Amino acid sequence: MKILGVDFGNYNTKTSEGIIFQSKISKDEGLMNHRKATDENLMKIDGKRMLVGEGEFETEVNKLDKDMFKACVLKALALSTDEDILKIIIGLPSNQFNSKNKEKLKNDLLSDKIYSFELGGKEKTLIIEDLDFFPECAGAYHALTKEQRTQIQGRDLVLVNLGGGNTNIGYFKLDGKGRKMVKSSTNMSGVLHLYADVINAINGEFSLNKSIEDAERILSKSELLVYGEKQDLTFLREIIEIHLDRIFKELNLYPIRDSAVMFTGGAIKLYKKILMKRVPNCLFQTNYLLGNAQGFKKAGEYKWQNEFL
Repeated sequence: MKILGVDFGNYNTKTSEGIIFQSKISKDEGLMNHRKATDENLMKIDGKRMLVGEGEFETEVNKLDKDMFKACVLKALALSTDEDILKIIIGLPSNQFNSKNKEKLKNDLLSDKIYSFELGGKEKTLIIEDLDFFPECAGAYHALTKEQRTQIQGRDLVLVNLGGGNTNIGYFKLDGKGRKMVKSSTNMSGVLHLYADVINAINGEFSLNKSIEDAERILSKSELLVYGEKQDLTFLREIIEIHLDRIFKELNLYPIRDSAVMFTGGAIKLYKKILMKRVPNCLFQTNYLLGNAQGFKKAGEYKWQNEFL
């Protein structure tokens, strides 16, 4: 039996074992027919073929949507371990963590427990012995390194997870035994929403037909060529600032002036310089891509291994 943590994000699906792939599915038969049977993105579940990790991003993904959840999580688990009996912890944003649908999804997934499917042309069988959910941000907190715990020693912590479909914020207040998360919230502005706004602006400005998938490359390189000529993209700065203003409207409800503030999540690559100006002396989680998943695994080890102590 193996315990795993799974971070099913709107942009990437990640596990505590270092597996990362984009949270997308495609049922394009033409595309699948041109793939080798051994392609690890090619999956068959309940008799239905699909490509998991390919397709178009969805900016409004409900993490409790069973079909998308099932495909991404099963692929992530299969790539993470050769063991077939598993206990897993999966993260949920604050606004879904207390949802009634959470328990329904858990019961649905545990009603079968045994999942048989094909991945990359190979038959897979996984037995989910138990499953539970854990709040995002809380997972990242449990994955802080010793060095980063030293950096925040003696201070309350505001931890901000900059995700694909939303931004989760957790406030960890010092008490006699360490820190306790006393407040959390979800802001529905994620980097995928920024990408959508950026692409709409670019397409309108230059009469192009770019997709959300093009946004990361354009922003990371700060470059767009039209008829071979490099275009001025300075007008995108205002769009980025407006997007961050939405996040900071929520973040400013937290005691960021007299607490340690740490950012985590994949969007750090894009925002880091701007965040350092907006929040002087802010910190960035070292393992910002896998922090939540690694923290979920620690939560699972504590939950299930301590049952027998």
